Amino acid sequence: MSFSNTSVYYPAPAPPVPATPKPPSPVVDPGLDEYTGVPSIHGDPVPVTFTLKYIKNAPRGEAHLRLTVYKKSTNDIVSLPQGPFSYTSKTVLSNHMENYHMFGKEMIRFDDVSPKSDMLAMVRLYLKPKIVVYRDNEQVVRTDQNVILDDEKLVAWGAIALMNHSGDVNIGTHTVPLYQMPIPQPSEIPFEYTNYAKSGFRRFGSAELQLSISTLGSMPRLDEGESDEEYDPNLPSDYSDMLERPFILNSRHTPLTEPFSASDGFDIYIDAARFLPDTVTITRVAGRVLDRRYSKIGQDISTNINIDSDIYNPVYDYRCEFRAQAVPPSATLLVKLYTIDRHNRQLTVIGYSALNIFVESGTLRQPANDAYGTQVSLNSGGHQLRIYHQAPDALKPLSVNNLPEEHRYIPCASLLVRIHKTPLGNDGRPLEAQFVSKEDYTRLGLVINRPEYSSGKYISSNAIPTSGENKMMRAMARRNFLPVRQGLSLVADGKEKKLGLDREIENSIRNQLTRLLDTQPVDHIIHHITPYIPQFGLKVACDAAINLPWTRFTHAMMLLNPPGAFYYCSILYLEMRGRGGPTQALRPNQSPVNNYQNTSRYSGSQTSQFVPHLPFDPILCDAVFPRVSPMFDENTLNQALLKRNQELTPSTTDQAALLALVQKVQTILDNIVLAPPPGWDVVIEEVRQVGSHKKQTMVAGHNVADMVAVLRILPTIEAVGQLGKKISDEVQLMDKHDMIQIRITDSGCEIWNPMATVNLLITTAPTNLRQLDKDLHLDYKPMVQSMAAIRHSRWFDENATHSSIKVLIRLLKDLTNRFVGLSPLNPWIIDLLAHYCIMNNPNHQPLGLAISYRRCLQLLSAGFFLPGSVGILDPCESGNVRVHTTLSLEQQDMVCYTAQTLLRVLAQGGYKKVIGLDPDTSIAKSLSVWNQSVVVSPSVQAYEPPAEPEEKPQIDNDQPTNPA
Repeated sequence: MSFSNTSVYYPAPAPPVPATPKPPSPVVDPGLDEYTGVPSIHGDPVPVTFTLKYIKNAPRGEAHLRLTVYKKSTNDIVSLPQGPFSYTSKTVLSNHMENYHMFGKEMIRFDDVSPKSDMLAMVRLYLKPKIVVYRDNEQVVRTDQNVILDDEKLVAWGAIALMNHSGDVNIGTHTVPLYQMPIPQPSEIPFEYTNYAKSGFRRFGSAELQLSISTLGSMPRLDEGESDEEYDPNLPSDYSDMLERPFILNSRHTPLTEPFSASDGFDIYIDAARFLPDTVTITRVAGRVLDRRYSKIGQDISTNINIDSDIYNPVYDYRCEFRAQAVPPSATLLVKLYTIDRHNRQLTVIGYSALNIFVESGTLRQPANDAYGTQVSLNSGGHQLRIYHQAPDALKPLSVNNLPEEHRYIPCASLLVRIHKTPLGNDGRPLEAQFVSKEDYTRLGLVINRPEYSSGKYISSNAIPTSGENKMMRAMARRNFLPVRQGLSLVADGKEKKLGLDREIENSIRNQLTRLLDTQPVDHIIHHITPYIPQFGLKVACDAAINLPWTRFTHAMMLLNPPGAFYYCSILYLEMRGRGGPTQALRPNQSPVNNYQNTSRYSGSQTSQFVPHLPFDPILCDAVFPRVSPMFDENTLNQALLKRNQELTPSTTDQAALLALVQKVQTILDNIVLAPPPGWDVVIEEVRQVGSHKKQTMVAGHNVADMVAVLRILPTIEAVGQLGKKISDEVQLMDKHDMIQIRITDSGCEIWNPMATVNLLITTAPTNLRQLDKDLHLDYKPMVQSMAAIRHSRWFDENATHSSIKVLIRLLKDLTNRFVGLSPLNPWIIDLLAHYCIMNNPNHQPLGLAISYRRCLQLLSAGFFLPGSVGILDPCESGNVRVHTTLSLEQQDMVCYTAQTLLRVLAQGGYKKVIGLDPDTSIAKSLSVWNQSVVVSPSVQAYEPPAEPEEKPQIDNDQPTNPA
């Protein structure tokens, strides 16, 4: 590759290391490196870029860094065509953040580097300490004015290997510890930091440097001109066309008319993704075909990735068959794109895409309902889909319009998907891959190879980029091609560096993207699309003001926050257009307005801001607070918890009776949804199972299943009664011996027999809630709670399927039933608490049952659900709602002091009384003695409700007042 358009830093020469006698050259084979004795690495010259970020915990003052790359075998500086492999950084100050010297991602690029296994990058820290003097009783801070590169100012050094164990450039972000003087010879410095102590090197306090190394080629440009770069001919042919035509518009002008019958089959292809954000590494697509009520159809979709494709434009080449399945007309393909974020190395959801499987014949519309007799056509062909930031609104029926209407999209990113009708075999049935030899796939048309994007075969009318995206796509197209097999090292934990076979690499990627699925993936930060490049800068324009309440002269002023001193520039130019006046210069320590921010260090707002605190958690603080006593033997407690769980699990007879009743009610309601009886007024939109029966967390003695029916009409008491009577009559027709009874409640109705109960919760569409009349319809609050139960059930299915979570939920429910002080914890809070205690830990692996049970009491005792605590954010509500805020202050205090008492009893071995093997619950209210010497007294209430204001005695105006 040629990188002729890139500005290259020509480093200044570095002082040579004091000469030492050369060691004799060992006798090695011609194919081995002369110093290490391992196979030598002789690749084509590549550009290597170092990015200096910051120095942490160094003394305050002005700092310079000198970066030099040596050969360990000879102690010589590596020579490049443009000069020595060395660079001196700019001057930085520790005036923005305490104990930090910020370099602001200073980039140094070296071209034509031929990496070798014995190359070592050394950094030297030169420091001018700050001097504090007093002038006119005022403190003045100044720095020494001597030359910065004076050896007297050299205070520390560090080193990092240029190559990793797998023989590649050591790309990624690295933390380099700094060590005290003197500087050893490069040949004396081990490659591994763990061997530094053996060599006698002493740390320079806790100072460390953070830098990154990359070989990603030239920096992108934000212009729209033609590229002068020559692309590698070995790259995919579609890649070289990306700069000239990053987007190809293709629309479907002729509606589809070929009917699709229930006996036909179709295949879904997940081909590739384009222009993914810079934070991606390895990616994976997961998805399902769903009906408008979010019920799954067919198998799950889970792709692999082509390890030779680009991480920013990955190829998946995935195919999925759909045969002999009743696919409703409104079916929608909904997919999620996962990655391991390059910065935080967490499993991240980049976004969501949706595609309708069918269209109404003769139109381009997705069918709005699943009514019988609707003629549909397969939405065949290639499709370029937008990737949206958030999932569709679960309160609305699923459709392709649910994403664009509600959510922002990921700029520039798109997904390439195809749908093709399956050819028929000799028997007139759709072909299946398992019955066809691979040699005949293409000949029979069973498998259709992925077309190149440049062929224009993907319909892209729904992914047209904006003018700003066009510029960004041209810049992103200049990102150097980084194969997935190399991009894996960006999130490698060390083992991936030793992988060699393609199958090993693919298995490693699959494990990276699946081993964390028991945890909650984080959402992609939509602002992290492409990096800020200091050489290009930024431009902020104040264009106009609208509807000002006055007509006099106006003056627009802008201020960077944090102020300009954060960026270490001498002058910031603010461009004032129009009536604002001419261009003005603003110095870093000068503020254009009288605000509260007087220094370059942000000091907070004038108004108080709520900052939640995280209560002490032994699991999260284990590395900071090591144990001083042996770990509890949790085996006994674990066996007791499992025994108690068996006692709390409903019997097989109870579960069978409840399941039979649920199936009957579900069948009746489904028939009403699909084929309402003539003259039927109670129109049902959908029916969902929710609650503990759906989650498999029921407790013995409470044989109740919850279901939610969403009505299209405004629910009245008469409508609920009519629906309940219809269910009762239909059940009697199914089984005359089933003694069904109906009871109307505030939230709907209960259908029950002597063995089981189905609690049918009634709600309506969110748009109808504002039209409710409290005299005619059901109460507003129960219907909102029923709608929330649907969201809770869906979240549980996606995030809390681990068996330990379900067992812990059952145990916590029993705890709240036996101890009054914990009764304010509702089932939703218990679900979230159990998931948090098991899954939220530094290892991202499920904790054991006993440890999680003890952790629940520890968190509650530490004030996890007290005012000011970070608590648990409700994942199903917007606006950062903490679940414990639904409790009153008195209830929060009661939960805390009850948990404290139970935790002390548990610590003294009284687990039988705590978990319920011993039914005595008096330990929460009275003194108890353990181990013949320890007295546990119950904690007392700390919250005192505010005193009610005293009523002032009324003065009778007819009586004379006493002047005294």
